[in-house]
Amino acid sequence: MLSLGAPLLLAAAAGVAAVVVALHFLAWRRPRPVELPTARFVPPSAVRAVSRDLRLTDAAVLASRVLAILLAGLALADPQVPPPRAGSPRVILADRSRAVGDAGEVGDSVRALASEQGVQRVIWFDSAPAPASDATADSAAPRAESRGSLSAALVAAVREGNRLARTAERVELVIVSPFAREEWDAAVAPAHALWDGASRAVRVAARLAPPPPAGGALLPAADPVGAAVRSALGERAGVRAVRGAPSADDSAFARRGGVVLTWPAEGGAEVAARASAVTTGDHTAIGAFVVRDLAPEGRAVAWREDGTVAARELATGSGCVRTIGFAPPVAGDLALRPAVADVVRDLAGACGAADWAPVPDAAVATLTRPASLASPAAPATESAPRGEWTRWLLLAALLALAAEWWLRRERARGAATDDAATGPRSRREAA
Repeated sequence: MLSLGAPLLLAAAAGVAAVVVALHFLAWRRPRPVELPTARFVPPSAVRAVSRDLRLTDAAVLASRVLAILLAGLALADPQVPPPRAGSPRVILADRSRAVGDAGEVGDSVRALASEQGVQRVIWFDSAPAPASDATADSAAPRAESRGSLSAALVAAVREGNRLARTAERVELVIVSPFAREEWDAAVAPAHALWDGASRAVRVAARLAPPPPAGGALLPAADPVGAAVRSALGERAGVRAVRGAPSADDSAFARRGGVVLTWPAEGGAEVAARASAVTTGDHTAIGAFVVRDLAPEGRAVAWREDGTVAARELATGSGCVRTIGFAPPVAGDLALRPAVADVVRDLAGACGAADWAPVPDAAVATLTRPASLASPAAPATESAPRGEWTRWLLLAALLALAAEWWLRRERARGAATDDAATGPRSRREAA
C-alpha cells in the first residue's frame, strides 16, 4: 500500500493538472477564409482569434503535460511503498547486572527462548544495554560492581522493536531479570509504555545480600553523633560509628562486609563552618550542623545545601568506609530529630547503594501485556531507501517533459508544412 509523506503536494499537483486541461481547450486557431470586396480591409498581419474549442486536439501533448505534473507532484509528496509483513520476531532483554543471583539461570532462560522458532534479538543489560548475536553463557556473566538500569534497557528494546516492526506482523518483548529495587526507577513505566506490542516478564532469583559481620559498635549516647546514630539504628549489626579516622580494626570490619561511619572529631581546627541543610537524595535534614571539608576520593553519598559534598564512600573489601563531613552540635536537640534519623539510616545503608530486594509482583505484572491488548502494528516503512522513489519519479517527469517538447516540435513542423502548401493561390483555388 502506497503511503505519502506530504499528500498535500500531490493534491496541489492534481489541481495544477486540472488547470492545464482546462486551458488546453482555449485554442488559438485561424479564422475561416472570407473573400473581401476590397483589399483595403486586409490586416497587415496574420489574423488569429481565441475561441472555445470543445473538441480534444493534441491529446498526446496534453497527456504528456499532465503526466509530467502528476509525476513531479507524486515525487515531492515523498511516496513510501511498505514491504509485506511476515513473521513474529522477539526481543529478549537479559539482565547481567550485580543483582542477578544465578547467571546460569538467566543463561538457561535466554537459550530456551532463543531456541524457539522465529527471529530472536538478545540484548544483555546492566548499567547500559549491549545487543548480542547469540545467547552464550559468557554474555550472562554478571558484572560484580555494575548496577542494572531497566529503563535504559527498555529504551534499547523499543528501538530494536521499531526496526523489526518494519517487516514483521508483530514483535514480542521478553524481559529476563530478578527485577531488583536498585534497577527499577521512575522511568521504567514510561519507557515500557513506548512498547506497542506484546510483552512478558520472566523473573529469576535475585542476589542475596551477605550477612553483616559481627562486632558492630556505636558511639555512646552522650555524644551528639552517638545519640543520632542510636536513635536511627538502634543496635543494628554490621555498622560501626566512630569519631575521627578509622582504626585498623575498623578497616578490617569494613573488609568483612561492614559499614564504618567516620564522623568529624569533636572540636579542633578542622571544624570551622556551618551547614543549614544536609541531604542524601531521599531525605533532607535542616539544622545548624558543624561541617568539615572532605578529601575528593570516593563516591559522594550526601550533599550540603550549597551543593558541596557532605559525605563520601570508599569501598573496602566487601564493605565500605563512609567519611561524614557534618555533625550535629553538642547543644540542642538536632541529633534527635526524625529528619536527622532518616539521613543517618541512609548513610548506614548497603555499600554501593545496593538494594537487591525484589520489586513487588504487582509492579512486575505491569510489564506484561498480552497480544490481544497490544496496539495495532504501525505502518511499515519503505522497502527502498528513503528518496529512492522520489529520484525515479522525478526522472520520469523529466522524460514526460522531453516527450511533450518533442510532440510540440513535431506539431509546429507539421503546421509549417501545411502553411507552405496552402499559399495565396491555393487558397483562392480552394475558395
